Amino acid sequence: RAGNSFSPAFAGKTQDTREPLKNHVHAHFVATDEDFDGRLDHITIFAECGFNRYDLAAIGQIRRITRRRENLPNLDLILTGLGNKEDFPQIPIFRKSKLWRSVTPFSLPNFPNRGGGKPPRPKDLPEAQLIKELESRGLPVPFRIERIDGYETGKRPKMRWLEFHHERLRKDMRGKGLYGFEIEFAEEMAGPISVGFGCHFGLGLFLPVREK
Repeated sequence: RAGNSFSPAFAGKTQDTREPLKNHVHAHFVATDEDFDGRLDHITIFAECGFNRYDLAAIGQIRRITRRRENLPNLDLILTGLGNKEDFPQIPIFRKSKLWRSVTPFSLPNFPNRGGGKPPRPKDLPEAQLIKELESRGLPVPFRIERIDGYETGKRPKMRWLEFHHERLRKDMRGKGLYGFEIEFAEEMAGPISVGFGCHFGLGLFLPVREK
């Protein structure tokens, strides 16, 4: 909020009724490794609903990330660009591809089983929850979905999904299980693809990969 302005993109709510925006069109904050050396080097903020002039002014004033957990040092930031995703074809999350792979865990919105020894319902399986999330973003059902157990890049060891931070500020705010996938569409789809619990803060992120 700047002055008397209201930001639907950052608040995730409509200005008049304060109702939550649908289909996750508000702001996502995504940290990425764009040179694939195993270290995070960029933060991208994107919102399908767009940003107003106050939002853009606020983004331009961000200079440092402070109060990081575990007493990690502050991070200084440099703004490298503002615009539509079509203006940044070099950014991996905005590219087109048939083949996409998890780089952060897909945190399930719902439990994958019913407990009490009951078998899981088909709609609650991780793959079914993933499909539902993709459809809510207007994406088609992949013709191939394959589970993977972690993220690996460069010369660094594979990071298993449980090694990622997957809680909100309150310890009781978390998803219902962590999974990762390689998915393949019949046609090229444009990113970003970020789905599941915590998707607005970096979880459930997919990156395009070269076709096999």
